[in-house]
Amino acid sequence: MGISSICVRRRRRAVAAKYLTREDSTRLCILGSGGMDRGHAESLCAVRDISLIDVFSPNEAHREEFAREIGQQLQVEVRVHSRAEDAVAGSDIVACCTNSTREAVLMGNWVEPGMHITTVLGAELGPDAAELVGYSVKNQPVRDVRSHFAVVGDPPEGVVPRPQGWRPPAVTDDMPLLSNVILGNAPGRTSDNQVTYFSDNKGIGIQFASAGAAVLERLAARDFAGVAKAPLDWFVQDIRD
Repeated sequence: MGISSICVRRRRRAVAAKYLTREDSTRLCILGSGGMDRGHAESLCAVRDISLIDVFSPNEAHREEFAREIGQQLQVEVRVHSRAEDAVAGSDIVACCTNSTREAVLMGNWVEPGMHITTVLGAELGPDAAELVGYSVKNQPVRDVRSHFAVVGDPPEGVVPRPQGWRPPAVTDDMPLLSNVILGNAPGRTSDNQVTYFSDNKGIGIQFASAGAAVLERLAARDFAGVAKAPLDWFVQDIRD
């Protein structure tokens, strides 16, 4: 269930890239190599004829491993960089594949005309980079997610809460849905110089809890030798988004 959801999200970002990248895009930049990078490289290479992938990660071993594996798997040249801005330079597509929730990983002075940007988390896109985006498309309608959040208790004595830091670009009602772009009810990229961005905005994940509850109810109804003995690997995953 979780793995299927992850695959869907990667494919969704690739579908968005099909409509928001230039058709002659050949250079892909991957920022991050901790596990989310490989699926993005595979999916994005499926929608564009990528001949060169530039990768940056603060973890040298991870980026070198990514280069070896993806280069062999996709039969594409992969260049490893020790600075993020060097990996971004000259790219047609920039995929931010990190778990950074408080610090931007893509800066505005790295963004070039005609780039398409996709992120795993909205906060990866720096505020100055967000200002350069000429056209944004969102995944789903805007929801008041914060109204569903709950904070239980105060931090233990002596523990200082981490600062919230940079907040991701706002997703608005005016931004078209990807589904409407696919159906032709909203435009995709409108010029070669336009900087485009796909906001894969998500809900609160209640669908996973709901689906899990439904599975448990069906197991109980069938007297599955005791619901408590259901295989745990049905409900866990070891891959990242």
